[in-house]
Amino acid sequence: MARIGLGPSGPPAPDPRAEDWWQSVYPTLRSAWDWTRGNPLDAASMSMVPGVSDVADVAIAGRDIGRFAHQPSRETALDAALSTAGAALPVLGAATVKRAGTVASKLGTRAAIEGPIPISAASFAKEPVKQEIERRVSTMEAPFDISDLGRSSGPQAELPRYDPRAGKGRGFPARVQRLMGNKDVYEQMKGFVERGLDMSGREWYDTRPLKEAFIEHWGPEDGPGMFTRYMDYVAASSPRSDVASNIRNASYYYSRDVQGNPLTDAEEKLPYPYGHLAQGLHKQNAVRVGDPNQVSFDPRNNPKPLSFSANLQGNHLPATIDAHAIKLPAMLARDPEFLIRNIREEAFDPVTGKNKIDPATGKKVYINRSPYKEFKAGTLSMDDAVKDPTLWEGQPNENEYLAMELYYKRIAEELGITPAQAQAAAWVGGGHLTGLESAAEPFMATVNKRLQRTAAVHELPVEETTRRFVKGELPLLSAAPVGIGLGLGARTLSQLGADEEPY
Repeated sequence: MARIGLGPSGPPAPDPRAEDWWQSVYPTLRSAWDWTRGNPLDAASMSMVPGVSDVADVAIAGRDIGRFAHQPSRETALDAALSTAGAALPVLGAATVKRAGTVASKLGTRAAIEGPIPISAASFAKEPVKQEIERRVSTMEAPFDISDLGRSSGPQAELPRYDPRAGKGRGFPARVQRLMGNKDVYEQMKGFVERGLDMSGREWYDTRPLKEAFIEHWGPEDGPGMFTRYMDYVAASSPRSDVASNIRNASYYYSRDVQGNPLTDAEEKLPYPYGHLAQGLHKQNAVRVGDPNQVSFDPRNNPKPLSFSANLQGNHLPATIDAHAIKLPAMLARDPEFLIRNIREEAFDPVTGKNKIDPATGKKVYINRSPYKEFKAGTLSMDDAVKDPTLWEGQPNENEYLAMELYYKRIAEELGITPAQAQAAAWVGGGHLTGLESAAEPFMATVNKRLQRTAAVHELPVEETTRRFVKGELPLLSAAPVGIGLGLGARTLSQLGADEEPY
């Protein structure tokens, strides 16, 4: 907006094209100018008139009007309007009202925040900042068209798996064999998958628009490889993470890699907001992804991340067996063999309704539990156990992964979908039972939101933000403070299981 001068006749009258904020504060500033005649000293003399205000209040009003004259903006205009209104009130309570108005203008009643928003926990926690980010986002179009999702892309291939049946192997464990043979649970699982297909399960892993962006900005030769690089970092930072944080944190590791500074030390502290409650494991994974001399993911000992990256790259033949993929059928079967053997959780005080605090140390009190032993002893009923998904194992054993993958492939074949779609549909369709905290929306929908919020914070066009992200020049952001994981409150990492993810 052009510089606004307060001339001899006061603030210029707004024309019809003026910004809304100028239209709204002009009447007050016009009255203030007439009252003070543009001279704080004249305004101060008015304080001698009973019922106007005191010298300090009027002087502050004059100062704020003068500040607006030299630095016209939404902030200075509204500060001037509020302080003038406070000074013009009767003596009784005038200073208090004026100060309240000034504070209010600084805390959230003033008009839109201008310029990039400081990237800090304190900044993102402020209500005016949250509102301004939402306002900016509301003016943006989503960078990617996701109206045609729901297909695999690229080569479809199986991934190497450990098969406990091979050679002189002992075969699949008894509990998994029972699960695979339970016809009632299988039919229920098909129902949850069908439900999830209508909720985003069919579209969840389709990332073709993002892959096309990588090819556009990197070229047909380098684009596919850079796309794979980013998705490997998504897999690396996925354990115990919600999808939005996963996408954001992966962009940080990816940008460092692209700039020739990949993470090499898992002990390195990360800048805000790229930390996470499971960042130790994330960083270990990221170090392996960024080291060309290491295998990023072991297909036998750690098959899930490799499967997740493959699914996101368009290969939908493997199935990602995550926490929800094993919890859902196990809970439906009500099989106690899938209850966690040992967990550590925060103690609950039934009197206060809050977590217990040790009065000597001021720290939270933790207790060790064994849901499996509690069930065997009769102190934990199965009805109560199935109400709490944190009591159930969240990772198949090494000799169980293939069995669970075959289970989802069988469902997929019967329903005419891909194994990746079957797993994603079960994730969203049964999430109300397994403790799903992420939004039931496709991966690309969350990517769109991350890009829009990053553009809003940096006050950049969303197209330019997308280009910088893809090129590794600008990691993504979010408006919410980091470190809450899945938003599970008092639940501990041990309760979540060894590898709890929401996809």
